Amino acid sequence: MIGTHVNRRQFTVWTAAASGGLVLDLSLEAATRLFHAGSQAELSPTYAESVQLAGMTRDGAQEISMRVARFPRRGDATLWATACLGDNVYNAAIENLGLGDFKGRTQVEDETVRFDVVGTDQAVFSRRLSLTPSGMMKGSAKVSIGAHQTADPPTGRGPHALVIEAKFESSHQTVKVRPGRSEVMGRIWATVRTPSGVNKFQGFGKWHEQVGDRPRFASAFTYLGVMGDRIGLLAVWLKAGAFGYARLGNQTIPVKTVVIDPIGPRRRFRVELDNGRVIEGEAVTKRAISTPVEGSRRPSTTVMVKSDIGPMVGNLNDWDPDRH
Repeated sequence: MIGTHVNRRQFTVWTAAASGGLVLDLSLEAATRLFHAGSQAELSPTYAESVQLAGMTRDGAQEISMRVARFPRRGDATLWATACLGDNVYNAAIENLGLGDFKGRTQVEDETVRFDVVGTDQAVFSRRLSLTPSGMMKGSAKVSIGAHQTADPPTGRGPHALVIEAKFESSHQTVKVRPGRSEVMGRIWATVRTPSGVNKFQGFGKWHEQVGDRPRFASAFTYLGVMGDRIGLLAVWLKAGAFGYARLGNQTIPVKTVVIDPIGPRRRFRVELDNGRVIEGEAVTKRAISTPVEGSRRPSTTVMVKSDIGPMVGNLNDWDPDRH
């Protein structure tokens, strides 16, 4: 049986307001009301929560991604893990993991949050967000999983033992990009153990959490998340409208509109920010993988970006449940 454990302390979530930056002042009372932990029976049948840590080197040659999603009313969870080490790709997606004693929801408004999945395949994510004006976050994650040595694995355990450990430090305050969804960019230090040996690297990183009702994985979207030196861009297109932010030095500026070319090896993009600035660039595919998700496959590409704010590296992911 796979179990879960959550360790919590309350905090107030906000993002800075400075020179056109995002403004989010979520009081403790409001946060508690929004995210108050209830019993499993009090949650919506479609309530879900997820946490992800991902990162890569400047040239995109080495990359990791770890994600846990939990569905309390269904009583199960999913675990994804990917390690790209040059031409070697280890990848796994395991569904229907048990939740053990975990009930209700994780109080993501807490100062310290811990997500555990314990069993044959294991994962633990923990993070602490500072209550000081800096609002910076530190996190760590470890996954031990049976992976497949392929970019396009089937669902379920693979024959290769994969262990990924990583530490993360944010470079700006956590941004609540949508109700229940937070994103933050920073630095990552990773150690990857495979049957071939141990690999260590450091590079750009991103931490993401999301809670709320979700009948299925998601509606159709295109997700561009790329980072560089003191710059970054999260630009997400949805049928209902765009969201995200640009990180420009010490500024965090919301995204207003997103236009991205259709899927292909080279994709131009144009992102308009709330302050009127436009960021244009081109994303060139370096690597393509896919993850089995709820009976479909979710494609993902690692991209190298040239833009008018500077070079960046990251991911450009598309999901369309009607197409895949």
